[in-house]
Amino acid sequence: MPQIERLNREITDLGVANDSIDVAITALNFHDVYNSYGAAAATGMLLVVKAKLKPGGSFGLIDHVGDPDGDNKAHHRIDPASAVAVAEAAGFIVERDENLLAGDGDDHGKNVFDPAVRGKTDRFILKLTKPE
Repeated sequence: MPQIERLNREITDLGVANDSIDVAITALNFHDVYNSYGAAAATGMLLVVKAKLKPGGSFGLIDHVGDPDGDNKAHHRIDPASAVAVAEAAGFIVERDENLLAGDGDDHGKNVFDPAVRGKTDRFILKLTKPE
């Protein structure tokens, strides 16, 4: 698929023009930005992505479900409501799907690398759309 390109670059230096991408995706790493640098940095990351998307373009965000009152930083997770709030703050239209990648038996209280849940965590999907 020659129209697809993987970018392994710093978010501030993606090397692509604004308003030029139809679809982008990130999986199982947004929690690291949010938990390490805070909501403002996570919003900033999404603003950079949004600038690169064409109007109407979509950004898929997949991550491990965290507990709103749990130690998400230690468990490498994020509360879906926090991700939605950050996405809305960045100006995205948000659609959610919390069932497609549901992980039965994941109580959200374990580190995602714990053998009991590794590869089987409960995950959520956000479809973030840049307004036209």
